[in-house]
Amino acid sequence: MSDMMFSRLAKATRNDLSGLGTSRKTQLSTETVFQELLNRSSQLIWLLDGAGRVLQANQTALTFGNVELSQVTGQPVYSRWQFSPAEQARLKDKIAATVDGRTIRYDTTIQGRAGQTVSLNVILREVALNKGQPTLLMMEGTDVGDRKQIEAQLLRCQRLQSVGAITAGLAHDFGNLLTGMSGSLYVLKNEFPDTNVRQKKMFEILETTTARAGKLVKQMLTFTKGNAAGYSFVACDALIREIQTLIATILPPKVPIETYLPDGLWPINGDENQLHQVLMNLCVNARDAMPDGGFLRLSAENIRVCETEAVEKAVKDYIMIQVSDTGSGISNSVIDSIFDPFFTTKESESGTGLGLSMAKDIIERHGGFIDVLSVATHISRTGTQFRIYLPAAA
Repeated sequence: MSDMMFSRLAKATRNDLSGLGTSRKTQLSTETVFQELLNRSSQLIWLLDGAGRVLQANQTALTFGNVELSQVTGQPVYSRWQFSPAEQARLKDKIAATVDGRTIRYDTTIQGRAGQTVSLNVILREVALNKGQPTLLMMEGTDVGDRKQIEAQLLRCQRLQSVGAITAGLAHDFGNLLTGMSGSLYVLKNEFPDTNVRQKKMFEILETTTARAGKLVKQMLTFTKGNAAGYSFVACDALIREIQTLIATILPPKVPIETYLPDGLWPINGDENQLHQVLMNLCVNARDAMPDGGFLRLSAENIRVCETEAVEKAVKDYIMIQVSDTGSGISNSVIDSIFDPFFTTKESESGTGLGLSMAKDIIERHGGFIDVLSVATHISRTGTQFRIYLPAAA
């Protein structure tokens, strides 16, 4: 809204229409149009006197505050809308500064009638009137909650980028340490060939653990660099068994895990590290959904999917990998948003909202797709079931 428009509105509010230079009928029509424009605005708009008392407010502001204009006319704006005590004092100072001829813009928070807290960008400025007339102020409030959310997401992205850089450095250092450990283990085995059964078992454990740690370093480096150098054949049964072994170490005893892997599973062409990341993410989410215990199941099967009505040429071979849990499930109100970047139902300290988004991106880059069900599953339990479809290798 322009200062001239609010100047005219202020004069109409004081029933002083003599300066408009039009007929009485036109004046009333113009006043009606101005009020309608104000009421249709998505902004919260107030017309105040020099002391911050309400002279006029648009319907958006009145609805937000759950008040009628007659209830707030002549009352300080900071006391009739639900600003916190600290924000009330702050707004009083801003109004005083505006009376001195300054235009003020700042961010504040206000509570709406439904109890929600909204972030507002407030602009306060003096309305230009003829000399000698009372001081009038225009106050506009714009909801900037979406902007604040985007800013928070960008900050989280920056933090993740920093974490990625740190992770890459740690992975390199850890890889160097593993090289020394592996070399020392090789020397020890050669120097002590005549070991008993228990000692041999200990050497085997060290070898297995060191190899697994080396693979973890490779996965960390792949994650920080993005795409792998190229795809290769991946055996799904071996991948899932490895996931089972790793996830079992972080599952509580009250969450057993089982796998169903039929013989003859087709291989897929892909990045094993990225697919490992996808399955681990889904398994960790499943664990978090079962704080009181439950059941986790990993399975895979060969299927043929008809992608169009032209059946003869549209049938494709896929591997369908399922991650099922018997946890709390996903409510209908959010299930359509779970793959959106930064969407999470976890506490801010517990999740970034990027896991499922990244999983979906990885799967689609492999030419596949992912689906989710949060109803009774084929194992006759309630919970959540993710289905991953990956094209079988030719």
